[in-house]
Amino acid sequence: MILLSATGAGAATPAFQIGVNYREWLSFPESGMQLATDSSGAAYFLTSTLQSNVVLSTVTKLAPDGKTLLWQNHLGFGVSAMTVDPNGGVYVSPMRQQSDITGYVAKLSTTGTGLAWTTSLGFLPQGPPAMAADSQGRVYLAAQYVVNFITPSAYVVRLNASGSAIDFTTSILGAPISIALDPSGAAYIAGSAESTEGVLTSFLARVASDGTAGYYTVFPAGIETVAVDANGNVTVFGQSSGISGVVQRIDSSGAATLETTVPGTAVAFSLDAAGNAYVAAASNQLYPVKNSLATCLFDPATTLTRYSELLNVIAPDGSILQATYIPGEDNLGSPLLAVTPSGTVLLAAIAGPGFTPTQAGPFPAGTTGSMFLSNLSSPASNSPAPTYSLACGGNSAGLAIGSISPGELVTLFGNGLGPQQGVQAYVAPPNLYPTRMANCR
Repeated sequence: MILLSATGAGAATPAFQIGVNYREWLSFPESGMQLATDSSGAAYFLTSTLQSNVVLSTVTKLAPDGKTLLWQNHLGFGVSAMTVDPNGGVYVSPMRQQSDITGYVAKLSTTGTGLAWTTSLGFLPQGPPAMAADSQGRVYLAAQYVVNFITPSAYVVRLNASGSAIDFTTSILGAPISIALDPSGAAYIAGSAESTEGVLTSFLARVASDGTAGYYTVFPAGIETVAVDANGNVTVFGQSSGISGVVQRIDSSGAATLETTVPGTAVAFSLDAAGNAYVAAASNQLYPVKNSLATCLFDPATTLTRYSELLNVIAPDGSILQATYIPGEDNLGSPLLAVTPSGTVLLAAIAGPGFTPTQAGPFPAGTTGSMFLSNLSSPASNSPAPTYSLACGGNSAGLAIGSISPGELVTLFGNGLGPQQGVQAYVAPPNLYPTRMANCR
């Protein structure tokens, strides 16, 4: 006999549900790729190749419908960071060369050929910078400039829209990892730092639009990304003990007011204009889904459980709006994630055996292990997406996904598996668990 414990989200909630607009192949290697988007939904890919021991980077712009390659700019040099402003301006920071005495920021030409301008930062970054650009075309860059294992220091720089001058340069402590901007022009920088006792910590710093330093909050180690919504609300994201992701909402003083934990190894994060947080995570265990667009994958022919990639959408109040397996993504990898202000989600991930494209894009067809692009959004812009009644099932004790044996206690995750209000079964020997409860069998 199989003992079943049914759990999940109950009936699918229609209030919030993203679905797939299209899926198509990409021809880019996963390693080193960066993904960005603008307010129109166009996708920008930064890719790099090694030629004769020299790194050369290319930026590719893809139309919002995924069908048209708008341009490819072969830069002729290596790029360590890229950012795109809401209007589609593209900015890059070249990799450091041995002869460099300063770092640079370059704006790409809008035609997709060459550069519009190149500007010196006035200092030489000691690692990859964090970059952001506002709707006016002003570029913000934060990077470490002093190698000091006790108290690393960094500069936050803003360049004007023409690239002709530096508006301000502000010093902060720590090694920046991420930067985000609010509507007023203030910058928020997240990164890592070490305390005087040598304990690794994270920080969140605010720099006002005039370059003056604001709050500086120290967190436990793990903060990796900062994002700001259209109303200026700040959210940070990071790992918790390497087995889950944590989304924290930040108040005007820099303190965390709300925390949401996402199971699994979280690998990517973004925020839409309304403040909804999008987290991509990987897991080889059962996952509590809500309006899932796909099922988990288990191959009974092997002894190893495959990792499944998931997308979680978290409201500003911390509630889970949607938790779905990513269709076609059933190989271990690190998906890239970008979200437009309107909530269109771009996901670049590694295709598994179950990947099926819904349209032909401008790139050649790939195979299992190749990169693909998914474009997802709310039902307002796509047909209602199917949700799977049974998304996954497996052992109740360890939540491992695998074959089911007679007499095993099993947990099922899915949509509409039972009544909105759970029903408890009371069993006393010698009676067995019932096979029918609350009109469910």
